[in-house]
Amino acid sequence: MKRKGTTVGQRISPEKRQVVLDLRRHMTPEEKALWEHLRANRFHKLHWRRQHFLHGFVTDFFCCENGLIVEVDGPIHEHPPQADHQRDLILLGHGFHTIRFTNAEVNNNINSVLARIAEACDLSPERGGEH
Repeated sequence: MKRKGTTVGQRISPEKRQVVLDLRRHMTPEEKALWEHLRANRFHKLHWRRQHFLHGFVTDFFCCENGLIVEVDGPIHEHPPQADHQRDLILLGHGFHTIRFTNAEVNNNINSVLARIAEACDLSPERGGEH
């Protein structure tokens, strides 16, 4: 299902816009590694956005077509996990599903990460989902 208008009408303060731009310029090595697979419609021809502002939050990666948010969690996400959970629930209330990966998962098994993203996007081989 194509989701339209996910950013239309969202007010982004100049300060928040600058935070987004800074996050794009200074991605973690793990975010950069995953971005190389997702960018430029490389992953199942899906359009992904990085460091995307969505309902008051900055998401690591967002696929509008599937309403999927992918987060790469480093050490900053270890405490408190309830903040991430609350954020995920708020975004779920807007119709967006979040999946999370640790830095170690991205570093040690990128193929498994990509397979789980494909599954979350419902890109099974019978639907033409090959990467």
